[in-house]
This record gives sequence, structure tokens and C-alpha cells, in this order.
Amino acid sequence: MSLAIPAKPEKLILVHGTFANRDSDEGNSWWQLGSTTTEGLLQRLPSDVELPKNGELFHWSGENSERERIKAADDLLQHLRKLEAAGVHYHLVGHSHGGSVIWHALRQSVLERNPLSTLRSWATVGTPFLHLKSKGGNSLMLWLNVGLALLLLKPAATTLLKMLRLFAAPGSTSWLNSVEGQRIDTVTLWDTPVLWVMEKLGEPIQRTSHGIRVGSLQSGENLTLTQFFFPLRGLAYPRHCFARSLRYHQHYHLSGQPSPGSCPHQGRTSTRR
Repeated sequence: MSLAIPAKPEKLILVHGTFANRDSDEGNSWWQLGSTTTEGLLQRLPSDVELPKNGELFHWSGENSERERIKAADDLLQHLRKLEAAGVHYHLVGHSHGGSVIWHALRQSVLERNPLSTLRSWATVGTPFLHLKSKGGNSLMLWLNVGLALLLLKPAATTLLKMLRLFAAPGSTSWLNSVEGQRIDTVTLWDTPVLWVMEKLGEPIQRTSHGIRVGSLQSGENLTLTQFFFPLRGLAYPRHCFARSLRYHQHYHLSGQPSPGSCPHQGRTSTRR
């Protein structure tokens, strides 16, 4: 007389989608135990199919990135390997990008030449399957990026060496530690293609023994930065004095006559109303 060994119940593994992760196995989310969805499933599933018990549910970060989904797929595959080793049959259901996690896990099992033998079925709901395509080596943008990188390689190395010399030389950073209230007259810039572009645009660049100075600022008055660039209503000034050189004189008489030292403007004034 032989006794029949009851078969192990099959498992229904639920995989949530993006931003649906919860720390607990119990809760109101559709995939958690005690939710409306899982309670409904328990009433409708065949007697030989059950949900995982508390502590056995599958979790992943739920972050919206392909990297996280591939990482979750690896974790899911390890989870399924344990069921395979125990001889447990199972079904997979994934919602949204939970289906993507399942898809990556299945593909990975095929690539490893280790198929999932106790998998009975898998289904996805509302899953956006992404089709990724790598760019070919003959892509025009690829070669443009390579050319630009080679073009900027020398200026980048030159700038790095100058920065190292600047901060390594004794006293070279004294202007960074000036006494409060003391005026800083010179700020050193590093030799990069930006300087060449500024020269082409007509910006005056002065090369000194301390480095390179771009333009200067001489307002002639105690003006705030806002007042300097946006003069008060009724203040007359020649517009062409605002161009390129960054050397401006802001104080003018309301009569339209320039004060001494102003930029010459051939008798023309422009008054803001």
C-alpha cells in the first residue's frame, strides 16, 4: 500500500511597479498582504495556488531607472532560484515596470543557459516594454563628440597645470584671504578658449605680470550692482557707453550734460522715463 504525497501548493509572485515600493509586507498597496487586491485573489485562486506568506514577498526599490530595474531583475532571479531548488511551482504577475523586472529576469535566465523549470506562467499589466538600441560606431554625433574632446584636451590640460601652479605657489592665493573691506583689484583668469572667444567679440583683455584681467569697473559713484546695471528713472546716459569694455560712468546731470570724465557721446543722451 502506497501513500500519495500531497503536492506543494504553487506560489503567485506579485511584482510592483515604479514608486510602489513599501517596507512592510502588509499594507494597502495592491501587492501587499491585506490589501483589497490580495484579499480578492485569495477568494478566487484555485486551492492549489497561494500567495507568499509574510516575510516572503518580493521587494525592489521601485525607482524609475533602467539600472534599478535590471538590478531588481537580478534579485528576482535569485528569489526564483530558491523556489526552483525547493521544487515549488510558481506564477509571476507584474504591474507597470514590475513587468519589466520580470522580463529582464527571464531574459537573464536564458542568457545564463539555466532556464526556470518550475515556472508555470507569467503575465504583465500595463508594462511599457522598452526597446533599447546601441548607437553604431559610425554615428555622426559620436565622431563630432570625439573631435570636440580631442580639440579641448590640450586647453584642459593647460588650465589644470595653471590651476595647480596658482594654488601651489606661496602667496598666490592671498587675494582670496583679503582683509574685510579691502578692495580686490585683480582677479586672475586661466588661459582657456574662452579668452580667445572674448577677444573676437571685442572684449578688452589686459595681460599683466599677475595674469589676465578682463575689462574694469569704474562707476564714479557709490552705486549698488542693481543701480549700476539698471539706472534709476530719469537718469540720462549714453547707451554706447554700455558696450563691451565694461568701463562705464554712470553719473550724469538730469540736464543731459555729461559730468567730467564721462564717455563722450557727441551731445546725444538717452533718458529713461
